[in-house]
Amino acid sequence: MRIILTNTLLYIIICTSIFSCNHQPKEDLQTIEIIGAAEINFESLKPCLNINFNGPKEGKENLEKLMSTEEMKAFQVEKMNENYYKPNNLKNEHFEYGVNYRLILNQEADRDIISEILKENGITANLNSGGHFIEKAEINSKNSQGFNSAIENAKSRIDKYANSLGKNYKILSIEEIDDYQQLPIDGIIYNNSLIKKVKVKAQLE
Repeated sequence: MRIILTNTLLYIIICTSIFSCNHQPKEDLQTIEIIGAAEINFESLKPCLNINFNGPKEGKENLEKLMSTEEMKAFQVEKMNENYYKPNNLKNEHFEYGVNYRLILNQEADRDIISEILKENGITANLNSGGHFIEKAEINSKNSQGFNSAIENAKSRIDKYANSLGKNYKILSIEEIDDYQQLPIDGIIYNNSLIKKVKVKAQLE
């Protein structure tokens, strides 16, 4: 019995020694994450114009008729909101109406044309700048261009850092950083350039 126990212990010691010789701890992976950024410049900008009306129902209806004419279709008219309310003067039993339209102009000079049309139709309304409109195709193209440029920006910074350590690197992941500016749902922006950002993770070797 003693011989069997001794042999068993000897076997365990030998196996443990062999395993220790063959097993080498893995080197800890060294990774780096870099934010890459690129500026997107838009060329095909169309000025937007907001028309705000507040007044009696008759005036609101006249404006609605005007906005639906063939003459106004060239400006891609869109009603943004509408409301009605009782004025503070309690003696007035009639509602006041508010309505807002957005127009997409082809050039800045169209602003004066719209103002003259309103005047000719006896409609008093406020005109305000409403940013710039960008076609969906250009938004998609510029976002893609900006995304690729932001990746290259991040990779160049990683490459510089890896070289300073005398190492190579490989990309592990690329993540787009959400930025509400980059996704104008209605195609309206208020600057002629935007910033695209991505996060790139790499392993140094």
